This record gives sequence, structure tokens and C-alpha cells, in this order.
Amino acid sequence: MRIGLHTGGIYPARFAEVLPRLDWVGLDIKTTAPRYDALTGRRGSAAPVDACLDLLLRSHCAFECRTTWHPDWLPEPQLLALAQSLCSRGVKHYAIQAYRSAPGTLATALPSEATQHALAACFSSFSCR
Repeated sequence: MRIGLHTGGIYPARFAEVLPRLDWVGLDIKTTAPRYDALTGRRGSAAPVDACLDLLLRSHCAFECRTTWHPDWLPEPQLLALAQSLCSRGVKHYAIQAYRSAPGTLATALPSEATQHALAACFSSFSCR
């Protein structure tokens, strides 16, 4: 049996314990490190995610980083900065997930075609879903 895990990466010690048993991980990366606290409303919230990414990069486990995106939360220039940071660290697989709006909330959006093209150039595999 193959085992996958979808995670926000907030508990690196627990993640380190289960990582050797995993075949695949989907790691949510919400924003650039300097913007994490503002987006999550929690001080120091980027550090555990960063630690989980470090664990993944040192492991032999297949993984994808992904960002649920809306331009009001992460403007396209910041999205590109995030992607470049992930690429420079060695991330090979990245996906943008469109924010899905509920009635009366922010509308669903995808990055511009130019931004999607620039993102695709950074990774071995890129998808926008």
C-alpha cells in the first residue's frame, strides 16, 4: 500500500516521525515567509513550514508544493517571488490551486497567463487547478 499526506506543515517534529513511511506529500505553502504571519494571523508561522520543506528536500519522498491563490491575499509579484524562492531551494513540482469562493465571498481567480508561464519555467512540473 502506498501512503500520501496532505499537510500545511505546521508540526515539523510530527512530520519528521511519519516522513519515512510516506510515498508522497502535498505541502501547502501559503505565501512568502515575510507575509506568513499576516496571512495566518499567527506569529512565527513560516518557520514550521520552512522546517517541513527542509525535511522533504533532504528525504527521498516524492512531493509537491502548492499554493491556494487569490490576488487579494498574494499579489502576482509576490507569487512569483514565492515560486522563485521554492525553485532556488530545489522544489521541482509546484501547483497553484484557485481559491474557491463561497457565495458572498471573494471571487475565484487564477494568475494571468504571463505569470502562469513564468511559474511553469521555474519547475519540472507546474499545474494551475
